[in-house]
Amino acid sequence: ARLLNPWALLPVALGVALVLWLTFNSEEVFMPSGDGEPDAVSVNYAELLLQAHPENDALRLTLIDLLVKLGDFEQARHHLARLRGKDRPATPFYEVELDILGALARPEGMDEEQTRRLLERLRKIEHVS
Repeated sequence: ARLLNPWALLPVALGVALVLWLTFNSEEVFMPSGDGEPDAVSVNYAELLLQAHPENDALRLTLIDLLVKLGDFEQARHHLARLRGKDRPATPFYEVELDILGALARPEGMDEEQTRRLLERLRKIEHVS
Protein backbone atom coordinates (compact mmCIF):
# COMPACT_ATOMS: atom_id res chain seq x y z
CA ALA A 1 0.00 0.00 0.00
CA ARG A 2 1.27 3.44 -0.89
CA LEU A 3 1.06 6.44 1.36
CA LEU A 4 0.72 8.88 -1.55
CA ASN A 5 -0.28 8.18 -5.08
CA PRO A 6 2.41 8.99 -7.68
CA TRP A 7 0.55 12.09 -8.88
CA ALA A 8 0.45 13.51 -5.35
CA LEU A 9 4.22 13.13 -4.97
CA LEU A 10 4.88 15.77 -7.63
CA PRO A 11 3.09 18.66 -5.83
CA VAL A 12 4.68 17.61 -2.52
CA ALA A 13 8.17 17.61 -4.06
CA LEU A 14 7.52 20.98 -5.72
CA GLY A 15 6.24 22.39 -2.42
CA VAL A 16 9.34 21.22 -0.54
CA ALA A 17 11.60 22.62 -3.27
CA LEU A 18 9.75 25.97 -3.13
CA VAL A 19 10.07 26.18 0.66
CA LEU A 20 13.79 25.40 0.47
CA TRP A 21 14.33 27.96 -2.27
CA LEU A 22 12.47 30.66 -0.34
CA THR A 23 14.42 29.88 2.81
CA PHE A 24 17.91 29.58 1.33
CA ASN A 25 17.80 31.80 -1.72
CA SER A 26 21.19 33.48 -1.38
CA GLU A 27 24.68 33.13 0.01
CA GLU A 28 23.78 35.40 2.92
CA VAL A 29 22.71 32.26 4.79
CA PHE A 30 26.34 31.21 5.02
CA MET A 31 27.67 34.58 6.21
CA PRO A 32 28.65 34.76 9.86
CA SER A 33 25.89 36.47 11.81
CA GLY A 34 28.08 38.20 14.38
CA ASP A 35 26.00 36.72 17.19
CA GLY A 36 27.99 34.78 19.72
CA GLU A 37 31.52 33.56 19.35
CA PRO A 38 32.94 32.64 15.96
CA ASP A 39 33.94 29.05 15.36
CA ALA A 40 35.83 27.05 12.76
CA VAL A 41 32.62 26.32 10.85
CA SER A 42 31.85 30.00 10.27
CA VAL A 43 35.46 30.59 9.19
CA ASN A 44 35.25 27.67 6.74
CA TYR A 45 32.02 29.00 5.25
CA ALA A 46 33.53 32.46 4.91
CA GLU A 47 36.61 31.00 3.21
CA LEU A 48 34.43 29.03 0.79
CA LEU A 49 32.44 32.15 -0.06
CA LEU A 50 35.69 34.04 -0.53
CA GLN A 51 36.91 31.39 -2.96
CA ALA A 52 33.71 31.89 -4.93
CA HIS A 53 34.06 35.70 -4.82
CA PRO A 54 37.77 36.56 -4.41
CA GLU A 55 37.16 40.22 -5.26
CA ASN A 56 34.86 40.73 -2.25
CA ASP A 57 37.02 42.80 0.11
CA ALA A 58 34.22 43.25 2.66
CA LEU A 59 33.98 39.48 3.04
CA ARG A 60 37.77 39.27 3.32
CA LEU A 61 37.71 41.84 6.15
CA THR A 62 34.95 39.88 7.89
CA LEU A 63 37.05 36.74 7.59
CA ILE A 64 40.10 38.54 8.98
CA ASP A 65 38.03 39.72 11.93
CA LEU A 66 36.77 36.17 12.57
CA LEU A 67 40.30 34.79 12.41
CA VAL A 68 41.55 37.44 14.84
CA LYS A 69 38.76 36.56 17.28
CA LEU A 70 39.70 32.87 16.98
CA GLY A 71 43.39 33.64 17.50
CA ASP A 72 44.54 32.35 14.09
CA PHE A 73 46.88 35.27 13.43
CA GLU A 74 48.91 33.60 10.66
CA GLN A 75 45.83 32.88 8.55
CA ALA A 76 44.58 36.42 9.21
CA ARG A 77 47.93 37.81 8.01
CA HIS A 78 47.65 35.68 4.88
CA HIS A 79 44.27 37.18 4.03
CA LEU A 80 45.43 40.66 5.00
CA ALA A 81 48.34 40.35 2.57
CA ARG A 82 45.79 39.88 -0.23
CA LEU A 83 44.42 43.36 0.59
CA ARG A 84 47.77 45.13 0.26
CA GLY A 85 47.86 47.57 -2.61
CA LYS A 86 44.16 48.23 -2.33
CA ASP A 87 42.98 51.43 -0.72
CA ARG A 88 41.19 49.96 2.30
CA PRO A 89 41.18 52.18 5.41
CA ALA A 90 40.94 49.16 7.76
CA THR A 91 44.14 47.52 6.50
CA PRO A 92 46.62 49.55 8.65
CA PHE A 93 44.52 48.93 11.74
CA TYR A 94 44.48 45.16 11.21
CA GLU A 95 48.24 45.16 10.55
CA VAL A 96 48.93 46.89 13.87
CA GLU A 97 46.34 44.78 15.69
CA LEU A 98 47.93 41.56 14.43
CA ASP A 99 51.39 42.79 15.41
CA ILE A 100 50.18 43.67 18.92
CA LEU A 101 48.30 40.41 19.41
CA GLY A 102 51.21 38.41 18.03
CA ALA A 103 53.63 40.15 20.40
CA LEU A 104 51.31 39.58 23.36
CA ALA A 105 50.93 35.90 22.48
CA ARG A 106 54.66 35.29 22.82
CA PRO A 107 55.66 33.87 26.21
CA GLU A 108 58.26 36.59 26.81
CA GLY A 109 55.72 39.33 25.99
CA MET A 110 56.83 42.74 24.73
CA ASP A 111 59.73 44.86 25.83
CA GLU A 112 59.44 48.63 26.30
CA GLU A 113 60.92 49.51 22.92
CA GLN A 114 58.53 47.24 21.06
CA THR A 115 55.60 48.61 23.06
CA ARG A 116 56.64 52.16 22.20
CA ARG A 117 56.92 51.35 18.46
CA LEU A 118 53.54 49.63 18.38
CA LEU A 119 51.87 52.50 20.26
CA GLU A 120 53.39 54.97 17.80
CA ARG A 121 52.07 52.95 14.86
CA LEU A 122 48.65 52.81 16.53
CA ARG A 123 48.63 56.60 17.00
CA LYS A 124 49.39 57.13 13.31
CA ILE A 125 46.24 55.32 12.23
CA GLU A 126 43.53 57.64 10.98
CA HIS A 127 40.69 57.10 13.44
CA VAL A 128 37.99 58.73 11.32
CA SER A 129 38.25 56.08 8.61
